Amino acid sequence: MTGARAVRVGVLGAGVVGSQVVRLLTEQADELAARVGAKLDLVAVAVRRPGRHPEIPADILTTDAAGLVARDDIDVVVEVIGGIEPTKDLLLTALRRGAGVVTANKALLAEYGPELYEAADVDGASTMAKFWSVTVPGVRPATALVVILATITGMNLFTEPYLLTNGGGPNGASVTPVFYMYQKGVEQGQAGYAAAIGMILLAITLLIALVQRRLLERD
Repeated sequence: MTGARAVRVGVLGAGVVGSQVVRLLTEQADELAARVGAKLDLVAVAVRRPGRHPEIPADILTTDAAGLVARDDIDVVVEVIGGIEPTKDLLLTALRRGAGVVTANKALLAEYGPELYEAADVDGASTMAKFWSVTVPGVRPATALVVILATITGMNLFTEPYLLTNGGGPNGASVTPVFYMYQKGVEQGQAGYAAAIGMILLAITLLIALVQRRLLERD
């Protein structure tokens, strides 16, 4: 990280989510710098009422959101104000001048995603850069939820293998964790072994939930 140019960040909004973004950028600056590989400098926060945010240094507070996104010295704009307008115009301004944009505004992405992609194209962003900077932030919460629910449902599958494969199919190909627990605890009378399987399933479920939470917190 030695010699790396600092990344200058501007934040749009300081509500419930925005205030936490500002807090993380200021209080955990060293940890974030280690992860990113460059220092993150919070240089501007756009809010409607600066007097309601005494926790944010007054010298970086501004009511001019349009001016913030137009600043050439800001490398990344983090949008946490939500809504469609004026958010769309603000982000388009930032993209068209070459700034990076971070947003989880799913309503905006759903309605004006193609226009945002077009603005990124004008800026010369690669397909991979657009995928990671525009697509992934918008679908990360839904994807994390689908993954954890699908994983838990798969581990808890019992009725289908029990009825359709007559107890696990050829060489146990369709045996699920819950069905295996049933075999050991009910059919073979090994209650302790089955209980141990249950505890392992609980631990795996909690681990997946923790991973999901970490993914969501990144938004």
